[in-house]
Amino acid sequence: MSGIMVFSVIMWTLIDRVKKLWEGVPWGKWLTTGLAVETGFLLAFGYNLDLLLAAGLTERITVGGQIFAGLALAAGSSCINELLEKMRGGVT
Repeated sequence: MSGIMVFSVIMWTLIDRVKKLWEGVPWGKWLTTGLAVETGFLLAFGYNLDLLLAAGLTERITVGGQIFAGLALAAGSSCINELLEKMRGGVT
């Protein structure tokens, strides 16, 4: 589980820095979401991250668990993004 959290923090730190390139574009949020989902799946399948295995629900790596791990990485955006905003702008 900690591996998934570490990958999520690293992924969103990088995406947060790169998304400044398309920040003014009206479809920029969709591009950020697509990039997050794609990167989440690449990391989950590339490093065999399995959310179901990490939660103790299965005993081996499954495709479903990898899909959930990829979605968890992509969905971590709001939490990680808020944390990055607080660190960058100070506590409000």
